Amino acid sequence: MNKALALAATAGTFALRYACEHPIQAGITTLGLGLGLSSVLGVRRLVAMPLKAVGFGGEGVIEGSAAARWQRTAYAGNVPVGSIFARLQSLGTMWGRRG
Repeated sequence: MNKALALAATAGTFALRYACEHPIQAGITTLGLGLGLSSVLGVRRLVAMPLKAVGFGGEGVIEGSAAARWQRTAYAGNVPVGSIFARLQSLGTMWGRRG
């Protein structure tokens, strides 16, 4: 039992350090895991809420949001087909109207 707790503490320390050093990747990973879990469980509202919170709304990217900033700085408005951003935008428009 003590070995398992030590391993969990080490993993938690590593995850926290990684998140501090790489906040964007950690945020995207966390959002992706949350969306994946929510969609597997079939809980649309749980998917729509975090998407809208970061700026992926039912009518598209929300002006002035983190998603709008991401789109502007990373893609200059030209989002590649199949990118993580495009998939999140698609989920936002698909489920944002229902959530």
